[in-house]
Amino acid sequence: MMERARQKRTFHQVSRPPLVEVLGGERTASETVDTAIFVYATLGMHPPRDLRIEMTDLNQAAPLPIYRDRVRAEWVDYNGHLRDAFYLLIFSFATDALLDHIGLDDATRKARKRSVYTLEAHINYLREIKEGTQVRVDARVIAHDAKRLHLYLEMFADDAGAAVAASEQMLLHVDTNGPKSIAFDPDVKARIEDIAAAHAALPSAQYGGRVIGLAGKSNQ
Repeated sequence: MMERARQKRTFHQVSRPPLVEVLGGERTASETVDTAIFVYATLGMHPPRDLRIEMTDLNQAAPLPIYRDRVRAEWVDYNGHLRDAFYLLIFSFATDALLDHIGLDDATRKARKRSVYTLEAHINYLREIKEGTQVRVDARVIAHDAKRLHLYLEMFADDAGAAVAASEQMLLHVDTNGPKSIAFDPDVKARIEDIAAAHAALPSAQYGGRVIGLAGKSNQ
């Protein structure tokens, strides 16, 4: 019997190709899903395997559910758990999704010769997760200035209540002609300010502002 991969949802965006999430059935081989993803990609539908969550209101006083993905076989280590490096990869994908929503999508970055560099990133590994686990990343803006963006992200597994990982990051806006740091463009700055104002009402980030150290031990 012919295997089928089904298109679950299509999300339409202004001036950008639609997003598509491809999911297989219980008996669908991964190769079939990969083929379906390739076909959609040739039609300009993206991203493969993951889902950048479309939000109708960026100004809500709640963390933004910005990104979803699934723990893939190639991301799993010898313990059968998501390898530590790939937590950061998922957080990096989530950061890319947030950039889209503040007006720094790929087309804008190329047209304006802009980019964002990561200056610093901290991760708290809170719970192990296994292959096939569905994950969601929520993001919030902790602070910002003319050139920098201070983010806090939490990862959740299978929509469970407790986070499985948290990441705090400092990003720098860059003119790629230099490259050199540069102030955010006015339209991007306005979106950041709107999100930051909404997030200012949230409680302090649970795993934010942490440093590595042993209690009672001085760093030499």
